[in-house]
Amino acid sequence: MGKEHAQYFSQVDEYFSALPDSAFELAPCPLCGASKGPYTLFKKGTMEVVKCRCEMVYSLRQPTEATLKAFYASSRPMTTWSSIKASPSEDMRQARKFEKAIERIGPKSKTLLDIGCGNGFFLSMIKNQWDSVLAIGVDDNDDALNYAKQQGLEVYKEIPEGVLFDYATFWGLLEHVKDPSKFLDGVKKILKRPGRIIACVPNVESAVVEHLGSQCVTFCPQHLSYFSVNTLTELLTKAGFALKEIYTIENEVTTVAKHKALIPPYQDAPSWIYERKGFRLGPLMGYKIVAFGEISA
Repeated sequence: MGKEHAQYFSQVDEYFSALPDSAFELAPCPLCGASKGPYTLFKKGTMEVVKCRCEMVYSLRQPTEATLKAFYASSRPMTTWSSIKASPSEDMRQARKFEKAIERIGPKSKTLLDIGCGNGFFLSMIKNQWDSVLAIGVDDNDDALNYAKQQGLEVYKEIPEGVLFDYATFWGLLEHVKDPSKFLDGVKKILKRPGRIIACVPNVESAVVEHLGSQCVTFCPQHLSYFSVNTLTELLTKAGFALKEIYTIENEVTTVAKHKALIPPYQDAPSWIYERKGFRLGPLMGYKIVAFGEISA
């Protein structure tokens, strides 16, 4: 991450900090539904991040649905985010993130829906690798949709009616959803049998979160849920998806090394930081979790 990312997160903080109290609400646990019993981990800006008795970490004080809708549709931070996602450096990072999933999907899949498709980079990779797959995307942000359309991709604001899909993918979406269980129930209704999903979320037990704590950028007002491998597995299982594979990506060793050297995340670092070989992260300590599931019920 560079200066553009720092600018984005600064804009996010400014946006939500300027809102009145009526733009926020207290939320129950997104995993077990409990509204009492969570203990506070920390407070940061407009957020209060808590941990439920079921081990789920989430934001107790959340923006309302209307607040989030306005933010995603056309806010200044989201315009900045769309610009970041269209950069060449971001393309390289995204390609690494998606490559394993692209292989799993394969040419036998006929239809795929990418929910929260952004500027459509994942769709473009599907199109380039498997031209027989009908890959469609949906997103709330106008700038991102316009960019995707300019690339010749089929994207919409709403899921097309009357179409069933072999695959539904949602990269970096579940952490933004008010009711993940309800969202997954809706996903099941648009899938053929056996319907498959690919979900990707930030990992609250990653090495980066472990070292940076509340200062990690994953803790931001628009992130409502903070999943671990265990809580994501439980959510998908409860929703009727059999977990086929789960792993983490983006180990972010450089960020951990900079933190240990007392260098801020967005500050330029000496070259030796980028050559550091001393850190060995566990197999499930990457910054993001990727899970593959299939309808089981």
